[in-house]
Amino acid sequence: QEHYKVKPNPCDGYMDCGSMGGEAGASTCLSGTTTMYDNCKPCPNLGTLTSCPEPFTCTYEECSGLWYKTGCQSGYDWNSSSQTCTAQCSPDYQYTCSGTGYAGGSGEACGGKYKSCNCTSDHFWNGTMCTRHNDCTWGGEIGYFLYSDMTRSKDLDSSKTPIGVVVCSYSDGSGEAIALKSIGKYQWSISLTDIPELTNYQSFKDDPRAYINSCENTAIITAAGDSETYPAAWAAYEYSTEGTSPGNWCLPADMIITEGLHDNFGIIQQNILLAGGSYIVRSAVGPKEAPYWTSTEVDAKHAHALTFIAGYSSDVGDIGSSSSTAGDYKNSNEIVHPVIPFCKDGYEYDYTSFSCKKKITQAVWGQCTGYAKTCNIGDIVYSDGTCSPQRISGKTPIAVVVYKSADGNCAQAMALNSVGSYGWQSTYDETDIPALPNHLYEENATSDFSSCENTQAIIMYTTYQSIYPAAWAARKHSTEGTEAGDWCLPAAGIMTSIKNNISVIDRSFALIENAEALENSILWSSSETNGGYAWLSCAYCDNGLNGAYSKRDLYDVRPVIEF
Repeated sequence: QEHYKVKPNPCDGYMDCGSMGGEAGASTCLSGTTTMYDNCKPCPNLGTLTSCPEPFTCTYEECSGLWYKTGCQSGYDWNSSSQTCTAQCSPDYQYTCSGTGYAGGSGEACGGKYKSCNCTSDHFWNGTMCTRHNDCTWGGEIGYFLYSDMTRSKDLDSSKTPIGVVVCSYSDGSGEAIALKSIGKYQWSISLTDIPELTNYQSFKDDPRAYINSCENTAIITAAGDSETYPAAWAAYEYSTEGTSPGNWCLPADMIITEGLHDNFGIIQQNILLAGGSYIVRSAVGPKEAPYWTSTEVDAKHAHALTFIAGYSSDVGDIGSSSSTAGDYKNSNEIVHPVIPFCKDGYEYDYTSFSCKKKITQAVWGQCTGYAKTCNIGDIVYSDGTCSPQRISGKTPIAVVVYKSADGNCAQAMALNSVGSYGWQSTYDETDIPALPNHLYEENATSDFSSCENTQAIIMYTTYQSIYPAAWAARKHSTEGTEAGDWCLPAAGIMTSIKNNISVIDRSFALIENAEALENSILWSSSETNGGYAWLSCAYCDNGLNGAYSKRDLYDVRPVIEF
């Protein structure tokens, strides 16, 4: 029997062939399509592959010693008739690029849609659509109140917290809102130098696109230097309100001020005051007394600034305004009044692509889509791909979040229970898996979070599942809403994260019926030490690791799922 664990018998999984390979009096059990003995079954011979290719999921057929395709890994759709996998389109592919102002798609298409579009000469791409340069003043939400939950309304909703007033609104439902108050006077830059990545624009007619990209401009400026070098952009960038964080607000581009704010000044100022904000234009302001910085650069020495030449009466409705723009010296102290982008319902602003993207409302197993930003360590993960810090009636819990990446985009959640006790490796030879990094020291192992990459390297090393039972046990785990192939053997660093957050994690496991606490668990990790040893982990151990143990030792396997 030990021999069969090391090198699987051709009949393994289909019959009990005994110590000599068959019934008494029989010298062997033949694998094939005919039954030779009562307890020997024919081999289906479904296997045709020597290994499982990407991006398929496969089942290993012990009797033929080959694999056969059963589906696709996360991110692909399975066609059972053609035995093919087709890559799913990411949420970035959302534009058909057709209609007035569109010249076609930009880049490759997926499912007939593109990540962005090319526009005709009289239009430009604003991050979500092809539009004319002054379309932002024609939208239906100019002057609307923006709230901390990023919803908007024409009339003030006393049940919500207003944080701004819409100053630019596009016909696709996106736009920008200006804060309820300015945040002080700052220099645009302390040195009169040009930012190479920021295009210089002398005139509004040069290229209207540069005059709406508030956050893209701000990102370029803040990347060019710290807050001492570029105070105005950093002041806007670091601004926050209820429902927003530093990095959400931006220094407005020229057109947001010159056309959005100036051309709709009356309604915008009125609603800023109704929301508890401050006057944009003070009494008796002269042409050079209150310029407002924009993020649009003129040249090495100058940036665009806007001056309101206007007064006001106590009657908000009597406010009038006019303005002038000029290239103000960058080392002048001028007013900073931040703006924030918003999107139509069901979308959210992406500060990497500077465009609106569909909100990710649930996890996609095995894909780092950013949904993890809505979850915290200790949250319960449900079969529908959502997470919550509380137990939600009517939903099926499948795991608890035990790790989040430093940027918050990715997470791993641990299964509710151990799936059994297994050896990391069943053979006596000390095999070092070449594709699996060796972590010889604890400080290296605690920084390994590559649970599924490790697991994939282990199971792809040999066609015999019985050689690496721990990794295969994790891989075969499934629950409601997940399937075999979604789960992985946790990397050593995951247990360090559990160690550091054990109280909040076990508190959530305690809310789930029949779930096991992690506090006293001793579990295999997928992190290899060398040919003969792998890292064993436990929540009560130093750094969450119990040390490097022989791969043949039997310990619990508790899978994690990545999203």
